[in-house]
Amino acid sequence: MGHIRNAIDYRVFARTVSGHKRFYIRFLYNGKIFLTRATDAPTSAKAGAIAARIMQEEDLESIAKAKESGKRGALDDIDRYARMPVSKFLLFFWDPQQSPYLSDLAAAGRPLSGSYIHSMRRNAERFFVPIPLFSEMPMRDIKLKHIDSLFRELRKSGKSRTMLNSIRRTIQTPCNWLSVRNGMSKINFAALIMPKDGARDRGILTLEELEKILNLEAVSPWYDSNQRPHLEIRALQWKNVDLQNGLIQVSSNYTNFDGIKPPKARSKRDVPISTALEGALLEARKIAQLLGAAEPNNFVLLNAADFHKPISDTTIKRAWLRVLRAIGISKEEQKARNLVVHGLRHLYATRLIDAGLTPIEAAKLTGHKVLSTLGRYSDHTQQETLRKSKQILDNIKP
Repeated sequence: MGHIRNAIDYRVFARTVSGHKRFYIRFLYNGKIFLTRATDAPTSAKAGAIAARIMQEEDLESIAKAKESGKRGALDDIDRYARMPVSKFLLFFWDPQQSPYLSDLAAAGRPLSGSYIHSMRRNAERFFVPIPLFSEMPMRDIKLKHIDSLFRELRKSGKSRTMLNSIRRTIQTPCNWLSVRNGMSKINFAALIMPKDGARDRGILTLEELEKILNLEAVSPWYDSNQRPHLEIRALQWKNVDLQNGLIQVSSNYTNFDGIKPPKARSKRDVPISTALEGALLEARKIAQLLGAAEPNNFVLLNAADFHKPISDTTIKRAWLRVLRAIGISKEEQKARNLVVHGLRHLYATRLIDAGLTPIEAAKLTGHKVLSTLGRYSDHTQQETLRKSKQILDNIKP
């Protein structure tokens, strides 16, 4: 059943919902649907009467034109993006203040981290903006051959697979986003040739070297049980330290761009406080109380310049280098063995496993998703694991 008034038309249709027939009105403008209304009419004829009244009382043509204009505006935006030079569009796409992609993700509750966005924008500035071709070519004209040519030069310059993958994401995500909106042709990024993965395993200290560190009075307690990623160390707040029950709750990370944020998936966990670390934490709390920085939300490792922030990432890395030099490991040896701060996490896991914990138990404490060929494991550490690991940490002597 239908009725025509100027460019506005309507159709009545029925659906059975929970065993009852319901009538709906579908309004069309120039033959295109722009509005659907549900009714409580018992018959199609009465639904048609409701439609006639709606058309009499409401300016449906204005509603239809507004919706049509909105769709045209969205299409106009896509066309404008497609005509942007590649380098300009990449900077726009990775700008949190302008990007429709980033704003849509945030609105959907899936925002990208500030660190990731920064790295993508930095890639755009370093590897796309300086190339004249990308400053002139519109997005709609870019093809695989143009990106392949760039990657060929980057491979020749010695860029690692990890770096190339990051650069690939910088251009692939915007291209995919624009192509599904018909702003450009789809590009098969799987055709890009990547170099062999040359990643090196992180080195770990020997027990003798660890003993030397433990004998350095200024740092010894912090290396006994705190072998966790430095992002989690920085995020540690006094509210996460339960000295009464001997536990530290790892519940967040800290980055310069995002501040406090949840850790990676399945990384929240409790770890035991060893006897040596307990003494260091008690001493640290006394100092924090003297400084007026021992509230629950204060950081355990303070930033001397600003007590509202944790110790800087740079300070941690510099301290690590000074510790290595203090125990006789030269810069050359450190580089050859790839001794980095994050390697402490591997050392922690290795010590736990060597001392008797199963890989699954160790993984629950270190936050590793996979140890060797290990699959997923529980998010929550059992009390038995906490008790056993605390005993191991307290009894192990290098």
